Amino acid sequence: MNILYCGDKNIEDGLLISVLSLLNTAEEELHIYVLTMHLEYEGKECLPVRDEFIDWLDGMVREKNCQKQKKTDELKSADVKGRIPESQPEKMVTKEAIAERIQKPGADESERWSGMEGVEKMPGVKESFVKKIDLSEEFARNLPIPNMQTRFTPCCMLRLFADEIPELPNRILYLDTDIVCRRDISEFYHQDMEGFELAGVPDYYGRWFFHRKRWKFWKWDYLNSGVLLLNMEEIRKTGLFAKCRDLCAAKEMFMPDQSALNKLATAKKICPRRFNDQRKLHEDTVIQHFTTSFRFFPWIRTVSVKPWDVERMHEVLKLHEYDDLLEEYVGLRESRRTSE
Repeated sequence: MNILYCGDKNIEDGLLISVLSLLNTAEEELHIYVLTMHLEYEGKECLPVRDEFIDWLDGMVREKNCQKQKKTDELKSADVKGRIPESQPEKMVTKEAIAERIQKPGADESERWSGMEGVEKMPGVKESFVKKIDLSEEFARNLPIPNMQTRFTPCCMLRLFADEIPELPNRILYLDTDIVCRRDISEFYHQDMEGFELAGVPDYYGRWFFHRKRWKFWKWDYLNSGVLLLNMEEIRKTGLFAKCRDLCAAKEMFMPDQSALNKLATAKKICPRRFNDQRKLHEDTVIQHFTTSFRFFPWIRTVSVKPWDVERMHEVLKLHEYDDLLEEYVGLRESRRTSE
């Protein structure tokens, strides 16, 4: 699966949780791309996601991929070159081994993967990775001036440059970093996208107020942009992202990239709620998105709780569904901080 994230240094906690949730639920290898930038504008500064964090995350993803492959394949063929014999359990990949290896400060590639050569060379073992792509220069050349001071970080608009990156595959799933995958996302990822630019789920609140055609008030076609399956071939053909960049550079909007995508997309595929549950957890939820929501009792207010705010996940949302995931996140985060 090809996955796309965007943001600055502040997304690192959310990125780790989101990636962990993918690793714990997806059966396929993950090719993860992170778009980031360094930006200084009118006294504000966005710092890029750190190289050392990406290297660390890449190491964890690769190692977990090796672990998953060995569990799945169980090394059935004793004749496979590089097979680690079942009689040598000390060479099996454990959670402790993962934590120890990804925390090696300053380790070069050969040292980081010492002892894993057999697994990596096994025929049929697919490789997951995390790759950072810096778009500082591209964004600076196309500054969306009217939307640089909105309540949303300018980094949200980085995904609108995805069509300018030749190495991105034709099918890629964009995810906000405040989403958690509760189940395998394969059904959503592998859906038929022939003729569609993107696929997503209607925005929980926006569906009531925003419509492509005002008189079709019953048609919920205003998509939440936090989970979008992108058909890059079609997007390049229609010029959707280029048009969105132009609109963001010309007109101030409340949610600039989301508004532009909804206004200008000509072929959107509407998907069921379970693939981007924004309001609350349901039994069939595949992806939960921790967006800002409204509460009306005992007074009208907004509530915004993100997965990395573990205490408020429990105290405010009364949500314990992801305790194992968050315990793993806290352990990895603290271990990494200790090693820095």
